[in-house]
Amino acid sequence: MARSVSWVVRSFSGLTKCELYAMLQLRVAVFVVEQKCAYNEIDGQDHLDSTVHYLGYDDSELSCYARKLAPVENSGTVRIGRVVVAHNHRGSGLATALLQKMIADIVSENPHQAIELSAQTEALKLYQQLGFVETSDMYLEDDIPHIDMLLAAKA
Repeated sequence: MARSVSWVVRSFSGLTKCELYAMLQLRVAVFVVEQKCAYNEIDGQDHLDSTVHYLGYDDSELSCYARKLAPVENSGTVRIGRVVVAHNHRGSGLATALLQKMIADIVSENPHQAIELSAQTEALKLYQQLGFVETSDMYLEDDIPHIDMLLAAKA
C-alpha cells in the first residue's frame, strides 16, 4: 500500500528548479533509459499554461509523476500523460493514488469532463480498475504497445 505522499500540483511556471529537474530526471530515467526508447521526451507540452504537473514525494524523493493536458480540441476530453513511478516505489500503490488524485481534481473542476490517455499495455489492469475502458486496438508508440483508453464523464 502507498505510504504517505506529499503532493505538489503546479503549472510549469510554478515549478521550482528542483521540482523541474526531478520531474525530468524521473521521466528520462524510466521512459528513455529503462525502456530503452530514444524519443523526444521533452515534447513541448510541459510549459503550456494549461498543463498541470502532479508530483508525488515520499520524504524528499520524487516517487511518482503525471501531467494533465488541456482538453483536446473538439473532443472536450482532458488528457493524462507521462504517468510514471520510480522503480523503487513500484507495487506500492502510488500509481493508483496518483491517478485517483488526478481524477478527483478533474471531476471537482468539471464533473462532466471525460478523461483520456494512451496506456502502455502492461498497465491496462491499473487503468481498468479505475474505470477506464479501451477505445482503440493495440498500436506501437516508440516500439512500445499502447492502447487508447477513456474514463467517461459522470452523468
